[in-house]
Amino acid sequence: MLRVADGVLLLVFMVLQAAGIYLRNYFPDLSLVLRWAGAACVWAAAVFIFRRVSRSVRHQTLTIAGVGAVLIAVAVATGNGEGWFSGVVLGPMNMILLFVSVCFLRLLPHSKKNSDGTRVDSSVWYGRKGMFGSTVAGALLSSVLNVAAVIILGDRISDDGKRKLTPREAVILARSLYTSTFWSPFFVATTVMMTLFPDMELAHTLPFGLGLGLVCLILVYVYSAAGKISDGERGYPLTFMSLVMPVTLMIIVFAGHFLLPKIPVVAVTAVVCPLAGLLLMPKKGMTAGDVVKKGAGCIQIDNVLMLYLGVAVLAEGAGLVLRAWPPVFIGDLLSHYGVVAAMLMVMLMTALSSLGVHQLITISATAPVILTVFPEVSHSFLALSYLTGWGVSGAFSPFSAANLLATGRYGVEAGMIFRSNLLYLPALLIAAAAEFILYCMYFGLPL
Repeated sequence: MLRVADGVLLLVFMVLQAAGIYLRNYFPDLSLVLRWAGAACVWAAAVFIFRRVSRSVRHQTLTIAGVGAVLIAVAVATGNGEGWFSGVVLGPMNMILLFVSVCFLRLLPHSKKNSDGTRVDSSVWYGRKGMFGSTVAGALLSSVLNVAAVIILGDRISDDGKRKLTPREAVILARSLYTSTFWSPFFVATTVMMTLFPDMELAHTLPFGLGLGLVCLILVYVYSAAGKISDGERGYPLTFMSLVMPVTLMIIVFAGHFLLPKIPVVAVTAVVCPLAGLLLMPKKGMTAGDVVKKGAGCIQIDNVLMLYLGVAVLAEGAGLVLRAWPPVFIGDLLSHYGVVAAMLMVMLMTALSSLGVHQLITISATAPVILTVFPEVSHSFLALSYLTGWGVSGAFSPFSAANLLATGRYGVEAGMIFRSNLLYLPALLIAAAAEFILYCMYFGLPL
């Protein structure tokens, strides 16, 4: 009964949050009311879910949220805590909307299944062939679908969560996703850059970001294919039947965002996925109530939801502290914003992201400082450094959305992901440095 109750609450949240996003530009007051009501549903559902998740997830959530609460208290005590409550309550809702909406794709009859409900073996690839399939499919789909691509691929490989992913299987999905952050205009990162830096030229940043993405994609496969791969390790198959659903979804989301450019991709995805799942699911002999019950039942994000809400508290607390005491010492260390400064920014974003600070918070805290200290900085180069930092930190941080999915949804230990990424990070940093050097040389900027 409790699982149905929290499923219904999350179903109501999905409708309210999506409506709030769509109405934001036309009825801002109504939009805010809807988003607050939707957030209340999520936090109410979290009360039910908290009692059901494993003890380790509860401890992780309480520890992460506890650290965040201490930081918020410090910010409030020093007069720098304005807006903390709305930040905690509303801040994580767009990503949770994506987590909830993509669950409806489980209702699609998109592969043959055994009598026990698991997918037949022909629906996945194995060994290095599987690693290659996951790398390519992850990069292709995530360029438009963002984090939703990780769930689509991960559910296929894990038999809809019935099988835990190995660390190798999981990190491929996360790393492939964040190669798209370097260049894809469908990621929120690019939208933020174009808003913060009006003189940024996408024609300058996109080719270099795409080049870095391709290099990192090769690194993703090389690192995943290295070492001994067991016969049971799986990857996403690059077959027509396995790609037709996600590629069709990608095209629909692309078209929706093109027709409604002011609506973020997450909101388009939040409408397309549930409609596809509910309309195309087998409904023979089912009443309308049965359809709603099955829709609510397919929303299974218990671990991910709890961890992400805990991270939201940590991110808000760390963000308040960072905005209150920004790194103004940068101007004392460097004479201009060149390759060294860009690499320091990438490493700063990676370090803070590993502590739970979202990349957007780091950017909003440091960008005004950099623009003031280095007024002559190229907006395009500054944006490129932030996009690169966002991609590198997302792939590395155990608190990024994709790595939290690996931990909460697919049962991979966060420590194993972190240790694996320690070996991957140096290669990313070398590739990023090469990108910055080539960019500065091509456009005649000081190194």
